[in-house]
Amino acid sequence: MPILTIAIPTYNSSKYLKETLEKTIIQCGKNNEIEILVSDNCSTDDTEAVVKDFINKGINIRYLKNSQNVGLDKNVINCINNANGDFVHTLCDNDYYTDDAVDRILRVIKNNQDLDLILLSNNYLNVATDKIIGNIGQEKDKIAIGAEEFVKNSELKELCLTNCIFKTEKFKKCNIEKYEGKQWPHIGMLVSALDKNFKTYIFSFANPVVTIRFGNQRWATEGGAIGYFYNVIKIYKDLCKKGYQNEYFIIKNLFISKIINPLTMKYDSSMLNLKYALLFLPIYSWQIREYFKFVKALVFTKRQAFSGWGS
Repeated sequence: MPILTIAIPTYNSSKYLKETLEKTIIQCGKNNEIEILVSDNCSTDDTEAVVKDFINKGINIRYLKNSQNVGLDKNVINCINNANGDFVHTLCDNDYYTDDAVDRILRVIKNNQDLDLILLSNNYLNVATDKIIGNIGQEKDKIAIGAEEFVKNSELKELCLTNCIFKTEKFKKCNIEKYEGKQWPHIGMLVSALDKNFKTYIFSFANPVVTIRFGNQRWATEGGAIGYFYNVIKIYKDLCKKGYQNEYFIIKNLFISKIINPLTMKYDSSMLNLKYALLFLPIYSWQIREYFKFVKALVFTKRQAFSGWGS
């Protein structure tokens, strides 16, 4: 059985998928400790031809294609449910590994067999300029042991799908059906899995492990950033049921501050902003003054839209 499954959920992203696979294959070679899995969400472009071209060249890739588009969340869950490795990395179809990343990941797994989750540091590639934007974070590798330490560590809160490597069997057991349709399946799994034995490992942000493309995100044109982040806050609200009330509000404010961040902006319509301002009312009703500041920001300012993944 492989140690690591690199599972790539994809949809109509053949151009980026080809590059992602090329960069992955270079690092994996014929290492039987690694499995490459592509879960195609019924793409209508030449995704299937791209993957089968690699397979015809002798590259060991497991290719699964859904008979219909089941949505991002279910496709990600398909990746995890079909993974044979002890750990599964959900690598977005438009992101890719930095140099020596796979070897670094394998070393961490082999040296830390009891971990449930590994979080990968990243940099950003601006697709408009084709330049690396860079990254911000701590200076060295870090281990957070236990759920309490995890939820209190603000450096672990902003999680793209590409940043997550899951302990396969643990996360296969997570009941996340209620989170389907919110476009944050990995956050749903985290909230479901948090318990007293939960452990995490985070790579050094000073040495990025993955490169995330910025500026080509599909969700930003399918409902906007506000709705997208509203969904993740609803998921994190379930932390309150686990006794993490204070940490939930810290997380909420971290996400809110990023939504209305004046950097890397886009416009959402005023009506869309007003809709989500009203949806946020129950979350902010305990803090009316802050709520109205937030409504003003939603309706009258630009929005941030800075990350995404293949569905």
